Amino acid sequence: MDEIKNKNVIIVAGNIGAGKSTLLEYLRKNGKFSNFEFVKEFIDKSWRNLFYSDRKRYTGPFEMSCLMGRRARYLTAKNGEKSVFFDRGLIESRETFVQNSFDEGFMSFEELEDYDKRFKKALDEFGRTKEDIPQWMEILIVYLKTAPKTCFDRQKKRIEEKKDFGEIIPLEYFERIHKYYENFMNHLFKTYQKWGLPLTPHLLVIDANQDLENNLQYHEEIAQMISNRLNEINKTSNNSK
Repeated sequence: MDEIKNKNVIIVAGNIGAGKSTLLEYLRKNGKFSNFEFVKEFIDKSWRNLFYSDRKRYTGPFEMSCLMGRRARYLTAKNGEKSVFFDRGLIESRETFVQNSFDEGFMSFEELEDYDKRFKKALDEFGRTKEDIPQWMEILIVYLKTAPKTCFDRQKKRIEEKKDFGEIIPLEYFERIHKYYENFMNHLFKTYQKWGLPLTPHLLVIDANQDLENNLQYHEEIAQMISNRLNEINKTSNNSK
């Protein structure tokens, strides 16, 4: 990978069990991205377990806690000097998990309005001008597109092998979230415009149905694809200045 002097924020996106954490750990150890900072998503496991035990009661507080964690990561990206990788972005989460919870009736109008108020406040805090946005907003979304049944099988295996906590999530939930992801990825420009963001990130779709945990060669291929796309994006950006 050619040395990239531009500051970049890259999101690895996808359903639960798509392989985001596994891929990010590989990229962190890969020499191609030694100049990047990797910021893990913080999810309060206590809130998460409550969420799955009683979604009607705990969805609002759980999603709000996730929002605050994501806000902190974007502040890290904006205030730091390095390029940043992390999984699950602000817009992505609002358009998938949060929207699904509201549509299923597990978030009230009041809870959604409160969430959106804090969500929009965070966007204003980061800055929505074309000068501010490159400092914090994702320039590239790496979407790990995965069949819902594959995600279901992976999380079931993790829980059975005690690599994760909580109850096994029903397959129907993965199927619903997958539909929201597909809609989000197919309408990036419209969605980012809706939230007052004048720029839209580039998209790299990865087939993540393969065994990402054990197929290191495929990891390397993905790393090269990300590297190539970043070089293209930054070359175009530098030539337009």
